[in-house]
Amino acid sequence: MCPTWKHLPTGQPMGELMFNAIKDLGAEIAAYMESLSVRDKFTGSEGRPKGSGMPNFIFYATPRTAFNRMVDVFTLGGRLIEPEMDRAIETLRILWSARPTDDEDISPQNPHRCAGVMFKFEIWPGAKGPVPKIYLPAAYYGKPNLEIAEGMDVFKSQGWDQPFHSYKQNFVKAL
Repeated sequence: MCPTWKHLPTGQPMGELMFNAIKDLGAEIAAYMESLSVRDKFTGSEGRPKGSGMPNFIFYATPRTAFNRMVDVFTLGGRLIEPEMDRAIETLRILWSARPTDDEDISPQNPHRCAGVMFKFEIWPGAKGPVPKIYLPAAYYGKPNLEIAEGMDVFKSQGWDQPFHSYKQNFVKAL
């Protein structure tokens, strides 16, 4: 889906064009429409041919960086309640603990449009619900590069050692 081609002649916002295109899919997407109501800024989607066995993706971004707001989007407003979500939220809490302890929104040092929090929802055929992923734009929050590299150690502490096992070592070697 490339909304730019319709955006250029009509001037309609691309997010609106994409959201309307998804709504226009009809019955096939009806079960997912409620989860899309949490959007601040729906940024894109990527579809796969029917029967390919591959997931569809919905991308979403929000300038809101408060921890509770991130969890709200990540869990689709509490709709995703699988046991894996509890582990994912705890890991996110560990990562987020490097930031201030209050739940205020954190203004990025760089006002770049990618400095907000980004989400990717994988929609697999036959799955009970979307599989969320979260992208924290660490580079935009003013931490030194070595601290960001050290932050990758949290994944190893959670038993996730690939591909994070050598991130810090490779960073130090590159200095």
